[in-house]
Amino acid sequence: MKVTSKDASRLIAIMIVSKILFSDINIFVQNSGTAAYMEAIVCALCAIAIFLAEAHFYKKIGCIGFFDSIEEAFGKVLKSVIGAFLLVYGIVYTAIVLKLYSDAIITIAYPNSRSFYVMAFIVVTMLITAYNGIDTVTKFCSVCLVSMITLIAILYALSLKEADVSNLFPIFGCGSKSIIFGAKNIFMYNEVFFLFLLSEYLEKSEDAPRVGLRAVATSSAVIIISVLVYTLCVPYPASKMFNIPLLQLASSTEMDIFFQRTEGIFFLLWIYSSFLYLGASFYFTLHIFKKTCNSTDFKALIPSLAVIIILVTNLFENNSSVMHCYRILSAAFAVFAFAVPLLSFVVCYVKRRGEGV
Repeated sequence: MKVTSKDASRLIAIMIVSKILFSDINIFVQNSGTAAYMEAIVCALCAIAIFLAEAHFYKKIGCIGFFDSIEEAFGKVLKSVIGAFLLVYGIVYTAIVLKLYSDAIITIAYPNSRSFYVMAFIVVTMLITAYNGIDTVTKFCSVCLVSMITLIAILYALSLKEADVSNLFPIFGCGSKSIIFGAKNIFMYNEVFFLFLLSEYLEKSEDAPRVGLRAVATSSAVIIISVLVYTLCVPYPASKMFNIPLLQLASSTEMDIFFQRTEGIFFLLWIYSSFLYLGASFYFTLHIFKKTCNSTDFKALIPSLAVIIILVTNLFENNSSVMHCYRILSAAFAVFAFAVPLLSFVVCYVKRRGEGV
């Protein structure tokens, strides 16, 4: 089972771009106000800079996978500890995202339906991905990325009728300090970490740096444009109030002749991203278990892990508690997602230099 570089790049890009469907881009507005798009640019540049550093040392150590670099740099014990942490995180985070997607789909399209049925439908797609392999998702990405970007472009084009350039003033929003410290929101690009788990499935592992750079560049462009359009169309400070900015854009936009509202576009985006994001996230969680426990096959674990994830979703009382946990976990994991791979690659490189390898 091998994945082409283009498909891998599209998968990572879709996983990052999916963040715009949640409340993530509103964080830029809350921090920098009318200069939210500037903060988004700073955040993107920081993510690219750190990834380039990771890619540099990744190539220096012969393009070995994340877990292999952890074992070589820190030993088997720490590899098991890090793997256990990632496994728990993967289960909880997948459960949170599953809950967010299910609740949003119900709110938008099926307000009278029980969340269990919507959740069960999404879980089925996760199981299909797990049993058939990650290439099932990556092949689907070729079509989905173009479709998603097209839908986003249509939504923004329709929304720009409500644009007001004065919404961008004052130019520096809440101040240059808030813009510069936008680097702390690098969690928007956490999913680039999955690239180093995916690298061993690539046709050529040495393509991973190019795959990651292309994915981050594509997704950052979409995120920056999304923040800019939202800032143009929704005046500050009213823009701080909406938990799902893109849904607000869709709800306030009319399509004149054929449709009354554009929520349908937003709904399609949720469907696309939910299947791809959760399918990939579930598979990567299984992959983490495989590498941590040195297992040759994880298919027997698939039903049990799916049940655990569903049970975890029941721990949250309401949507606000889910969103709160989502933000905390995303921000906390950013430190791990960017620092640990870089540190392990650097330590491996230094060790090899010391041993004359």
